[in-house]
Amino acid sequence: ASGVIAACNPNQATIDAALGTATYTDNCGPLTPTALQGTDGAITSSGCTRTQIRTWNVTDGCGNTASVSRTATWTSDLTPPVITCAGNIIQGLCNNTVNYTVTATDNCSGTIIPVVNPPSGSIFPIGTTTVTATAIDACGNTATCSFTVTILPNPSCNLTAPATRPDCGSAGNTLCANAANATVYQWSIVSGSGWLITGGQGTSCITYTAGSNDSVTIKLIVSNAIGCIDSCMVTYGCQSPYWGCTLGFWKNHSQIWDQASDPISLCLANVLTTLGSPYGGDGTSNSSFATTFGLTSAQMTAVGLIPNLTLLQALNLGGGGYQKLARQGVASLLNTCGLSGHFIYNSTQVITSIHNAIIAHTPEPLATQFASANETIPDNCPAAGPATHPALRFGITADDVVTISSYPNPFSTKATIEFTFNENTSGVTVDVYSLNGEKVAVLFAGTADAGKTYQIDFNADKLMDGVYIYKISTPDNLYYNKMILIK
Repeated sequence: ASGVIAACNPNQATIDAALGTATYTDNCGPLTPTALQGTDGAITSSGCTRTQIRTWNVTDGCGNTASVSRTATWTSDLTPPVITCAGNIIQGLCNNTVNYTVTATDNCSGTIIPVVNPPSGSIFPIGTTTVTATAIDACGNTATCSFTVTILPNPSCNLTAPATRPDCGSAGNTLCANAANATVYQWSIVSGSGWLITGGQGTSCITYTAGSNDSVTIKLIVSNAIGCIDSCMVTYGCQSPYWGCTLGFWKNHSQIWDQASDPISLCLANVLTTLGSPYGGDGTSNSSFATTFGLTSAQMTAVGLIPNLTLLQALNLGGGGYQKLARQGVASLLNTCGLSGHFIYNSTQVITSIHNAIIAHTPEPLATQFASANETIPDNCPAAGPATHPALRFGITADDVVTISSYPNPFSTKATIEFTFNENTSGVTVDVYSLNGEKVAVLFAGTADAGKTYQIDFNADKLMDGVYIYKISTPDNLYYNKMILIK
């Protein structure tokens, strides 16, 4: 007979119970004792299997013999399985379904399928998750291992057009991305003639040269260490680096250059002093045109200009030829000081070129060139109505609904927008925008009382030089005009 012990690693009592006992009988009558004492053989091994045989022998009174045995079999295994986990895994949210392999073997049970939590093929959240695996053999011996799965967030990027457009053709401009979780940056110009990335490729900020046209689309592709990507684009343009104030502006606003102490007049006087003879004058509205441009009375008369012509009178001349040269030339000269650094010519160029053109009797093409420069887009100084000194008012809008003005204009740090509605008007808003269309200030929102003059200050301390548009809106109407910030 045989007995199989189901439990692994049995104790001696369990083995004895499995081997059991024996009894005997005889045809000639009972024998004593009826219980036999068995003899146990040695325990033999085959792998993890253990075997032991117990034998019983008996002899009756006539010398007849009998023998019986029983075999007990059991498993001896105190060694835990060998389990092997995957290494730590890093993936991105763009690929957060994670597969992995965990294996386990046992000296007795052979290959074991471990229990893994979370199982392979699970979707993991952003962050680090610990995966635990357990292997249990047939005898209950246990082995565990663990590893981590880290999910990185996807990269992201956003591009915003500069608050102030770059000057066309300018170099060293900067564009930075608002990016997160990115390690690789790839910039490109999608469209835009003459626009060129000059530095910063591979970083979150680039430097670039603006093209000659007013449109560029820049694209950025970002990725993280495990290949997840995002992209963003922005389209904006460039602006002319030069501004112009029309001769109408300077005619209507002689109050800002009619005194020798005015900044524009001082600027012109300094240039004339530096140039020296034959140039002279104090740069005011009543200064002699001939003196300013170093001309004699004969030279003035020869081209049809009166010798005692003043700068302000020159602005009011009509006609072409030298009259055009005189009026556009004076406006250009005023622009060189009024828009210092933002006008295409400097004071010396204007003064000497007018002097030379009149002496050479060649008013063109200089007159047309000055006219074009004075009206360079954006036209920062449109002709306007009355002004007061020293606070310059221009761009006055008036109809049967409202009167609106802004002053001073140009301004250096603070301007005042003034408006008066003829009737009670609700839903009035006053906002200021950059030329890119970005709202830079909200100045007023509410009801305007009839006949009441509102004076709203616009503080531009933190803004860059340029042209800004103020808009006054009502439910029925929209009014807007330009303001020039020159620091």
